[in-house]
Amino acid sequence: MHNNSRHPLSLFLLLIVIAGCEWDYPLSPPEDAVADTKLFGVWKLVANYDYSNPSGVVKLTPTTDELSILNIMDAPEDNVFIIGFTEFHKPQLPGESNDKRRTQYAWVTKIGDTGYLNVGSSDSAKPAGGEKDRSFSIVKYELTGNKLVMYVLNKDARSRISSFLGDFYQRDALRNQLTAGKKGDWQVAFEFTRMQ
Repeated sequence: MHNNSRHPLSLFLLLIVIAGCEWDYPLSPPEDAVADTKLFGVWKLVANYDYSNPSGVVKLTPTTDELSILNIMDAPEDNVFIIGFTEFHKPQLPGESNDKRRTQYAWVTKIGDTGYLNVGSSDSAKPAGGEKDRSFSIVKYELTGNKLVMYVLNKDARSRISSFLGDFYQRDALRNQLTAGKKGDWQVAFEFTRMQ
């Protein structure tokens, strides 16, 4: 199914800003980040999933005149990334976009065989993972060859975990809740292919 009314990567950023940025801490601080250089590169969005439809999940694919790109670059800090998003949509002409979004820092936490991206705000000159006044998104990912799939917590899981944690909690409590939840807590959100 094609989606002409919403730009897929705009949905990704909304997801990061609205759905995911409710955690006070990442799963690990950036100085404990795990190297995953296979994430580096330019990724083309090939599908995103809409869970707001009452009749069930809807898989959305970009139209031929939409191109949304995720760029994951190395940052100066060890094992930290800079993530940037670019969208191209006809008939929008160059210079017409009002999109003022900035890049964000991200780093990997591995728990067992599962990889999680910690996506933090870029308000300061370098990434940080200990301040309670920052917002972090946690995105689970699977990387197989040239395919990258990202998962986010579903709405019920986010509400359940937020309610359990309350207003005052430590990183370990968040980590336990995010990684030991119920089956189905994580739902596929985006699929990318590596651009060659």
